Amino acid sequence: MSYKGHKWLLPKEFAVKEILVKQSLSGVMRFYYQGEEITAIQTSASVISLADQIKKKQSAVVAAPHSVPTIPVNTRSLSVYDDLVRGES
Repeated sequence: MSYKGHKWLLPKEFAVKEILVKQSLSGVMRFYYQGEEITAIQTSASVISLADQIKKKQSAVVAAPHSVPTIPVNTRSLSVYDDLVRGES
């Protein structure tokens, strides 16, 4: 059986069967067939919660900020009402 890049051998009676895999935050993986647990395996790494993943990304060192050159841009109103009030059509 292959799951998230890891492979395990299960008893042959479970070949080509639908196996449910549940992984706890502590890293324990449990394999079920028809609601009954087949086996449980402690993986080497625990699962990182989404909140911790976000925190890790936010605290990652990024390149030093640099200024962006100022570019002059012409703007105009996108409102039809404003054009009608000023007499433009």
